[in-house]
Amino acid sequence: MDTEMTGGDEAAEMRDVGARTEAASSSKRQRRTEEQAGAAGAVGGAPCGPQREGEEDLVPDLTTQQWATLETGLTRTKMQIVFSMDEPSVAVGNLCWTLRDFDREILSYCKDHGVRFEDDRLDALGTDRIVLFGRPDTKNKELWCLMKRGYIYVRGVRIRVQPSFAGRKVSNLSLCEIEYVNTNEIQPSELINAIQTWGGTDALVVSHAVNVGTPAKWPAIMCLRNMSRTSPELLFAFRLFFPSPEEANAVYAGFLQERRSNEQMRDR
Repeated sequence: MDTEMTGGDEAAEMRDVGARTEAASSSKRQRRTEEQAGAAGAVGGAPCGPQREGEEDLVPDLTTQQWATLETGLTRTKMQIVFSMDEPSVAVGNLCWTLRDFDREILSYCKDHGVRFEDDRLDALGTDRIVLFGRPDTKNKELWCLMKRGYIYVRGVRIRVQPSFAGRKVSNLSLCEIEYVNTNEIQPSELINAIQTWGGTDALVVSHAVNVGTPAKWPAIMCLRNMSRTSPELLFAFRLFFPSPEEANAVYAGFLQERRSNEQMRDR
């Protein structure tokens, strides 16, 4: 497995991360595999092998202290949340709604899930491809979990939700993102295990705006399961958003240190 993580203007590659993270997969994944094997045996079937993890595995079993660390980082981070749809408009009952029509519904959904926005408002940007954006007033576990899947359902319509990209030339947002590229699929528990090994707590899997040459954002689990680049080679590619710039820097430094250690071992 080849993994590339880019921070700032540097690029780094580390090999064999998959074997280590696979051996240290989360207990949640192990429990589910054991339960499936037991169920298969109960009905006379063959035991199941390791299963592909699902969306429920995107939220790790963090300790109280880890959540506190994550929330502390979020409170120091200047961030903006962006909502979008793949289609310019959708049918809601007998009406045709654009994303602008969902603004109060989105705010209400967020409130119900413990998240509020400054001035209780979302601003609109764009004409054909409208996005709604706002600055969260509450930066806590609830906000983090709200963004984990990369979407929410409002009136039965899937609305994309993710942190606003902070890498533009003119931006006052905190730089909390690292570009992730891999030649092989990685499971949610494997990814979080690697992140914690490199000094982090957790990260959001954030879709690029274009995948497989098509302007469309993907849910987090789809980013992990599907190759989004086809040229010059097939690659899994997305962004990792961390609770704070300090954590993003720590993870990238840990990644580089492990890469150097692996290179030194190969050179012996």
